[in-house]
Amino acid sequence: MKRVAFWSIASLVLILYLLYNFSDPDAKIKHTFQKACQEAHLAKELENKSYALAYRKYSKAIAKLNCIINKYSSSEIALNLFSNKLKIGPYPFLQFKEDIIPIAKMRAEAESNPLVCAYYAIDLLDTIQYEDKMKQMKAAKLAKISTEFTQNWKNKKGASVLSKGTEIVQTIYSDSFKVAALAEMAYILGEAGKHKDSLLLISQAETIIQEMSPNDRQEALLKIVTAYCQLDEFELAEELISQFKLPTLDKAWSSIAQNYAEKGKLRTALKTAANVTNDQLQAETLHAICVAYAANGKIERAGELASEINRLYLDWKAKALADIAFYACKDNKPNLAVDYFEKAVKTANQFESHELPQKISALNYIAFRFVELQDLNNSIQLLESNSALAKKLPEFNRAEAFAEIAAAYDQIGKTDHALQLVKSFIPDYLTIDIRSNTLARIGIQHARRGQYPKAVELANQIEDQSTLLGVNRASVLSEIAIIAANDGDYQTALQTAKEINCSFYKPWTLGEIALQLPNPHFHFHKKTTIKQFLHQIITELNLNSDDPLTILTMLQK
Repeated sequence: MKRVAFWSIASLVLILYLLYNFSDPDAKIKHTFQKACQEAHLAKELENKSYALAYRKYSKAIAKLNCIINKYSSSEIALNLFSNKLKIGPYPFLQFKEDIIPIAKMRAEAESNPLVCAYYAIDLLDTIQYEDKMKQMKAAKLAKISTEFTQNWKNKKGASVLSKGTEIVQTIYSDSFKVAALAEMAYILGEAGKHKDSLLLISQAETIIQEMSPNDRQEALLKIVTAYCQLDEFELAEELISQFKLPTLDKAWSSIAQNYAEKGKLRTALKTAANVTNDQLQAETLHAICVAYAANGKIERAGELASEINRLYLDWKAKALADIAFYACKDNKPNLAVDYFEKAVKTANQFESHELPQKISALNYIAFRFVELQDLNNSIQLLESNSALAKKLPEFNRAEAFAEIAAAYDQIGKTDHALQLVKSFIPDYLTIDIRSNTLARIGIQHARRGQYPKAVELANQIEDQSTLLGVNRASVLSEIAIIAANDGDYQTALQTAKEINCSFYKPWTLGEIALQLPNPHFHFHKKTTIKQFLHQIITELNLNSDDPLTILTMLQK
């Protein structure tokens, strides 16, 4: 009985096979084509739920179409596919095969891996209309992502992403921005332990400055010198500046000295500072070294150095004394702190009457040190005094002074008063950038305190366009969203990113949010949640290509 049943089923299968293979081939081709279209249509619908599931359907659709082309190349449908006359859903065949399928694959991979998602987002950045500065930012971000791939044992992918970053550098028009981009990328690679690759990029930057004019070369040289110092290659930095005969190398020597100080090499910093011949720049350099000594608990030595700052540069002297006071307080030396704060205020008060803007700037710096120490009494007393002085200034200088005062008031929790100062003393008809910058600072301070709704509200009062790259509405919303992501509040970060109406900053922000998400392969209990966030990010990136987006037209070069 079993044998009869077996042969009956086998015969039936054979008959069906023969009928299928020897039936009308045109009907079979049409049926296959229709199935492919159905798969593509279903894939499009599945994108609302999962890009991974959608890609599986897209793959089945393209497999059926390839079958028609390979097996029935002379059929009418195959010929129409070859000539791009047939559409798969809304897409002509060649677009479906060469564009839609690869994009679908990338989205599916991005949905499964935050790092791939970040790369997908950064790759979408529109830098053309924003010129060199945005290209520099994109190249540096690709360098960062490449190091992340390498650290995750994906060396080939890391090298590919880095290569893309260096290709973008070659499209930068300005040699100064090219050097800046290579120096920044070199620092990122060096921080990740890729020292050899880092030095190779710096070498490329050095080749560029050889051909630059002396005027342009000085700033470019400073970028490379700083990169060498950040990588602890101080000898290479000093060797480099010795190769060029420039009118002055003060900025380069100052950078080396300040970097020595930041890394705790204080005696070497002082020795290097002796190479700085410009008095103002030397005052700035000594200030940085004073701060480093004070931060390392060497308050008395810091005070000695502050006394050596040229008396003509009262601003740097007052700042140095305020910083020493700040670290003395941190070091639990209240008497010394009071003494140095008094010296700082006394120094700031030595400005002449015609130097009122400089005087208020120095006093505001001191006020911020009180604010950081949460010394409300001294903070408010000094801010009230500074406000009275600032009212005597001409309109533009007054706006600059009240920008600092307002930011300080917000930092001690007096936001309403801060915003009233902005409204009263920083009119947007004259000082659009100062007003935007102040609102940006206050908004970002709110974000850092976790007060995201207020931060977004302030950001939305900032202009769409600005001559300052970092203080247009899109860039501030971007920073708020990134702060939220760093704090693990991914939903707030995504919601804020959705409000960004700029074809550079929107992908930039979504990519940064993706970078903050944990890897789902190592967090099984959060795997579904992470993939949902990734799906939302990719969906928002897809909308980005269809929606009208703001063009930034007044970027600073």
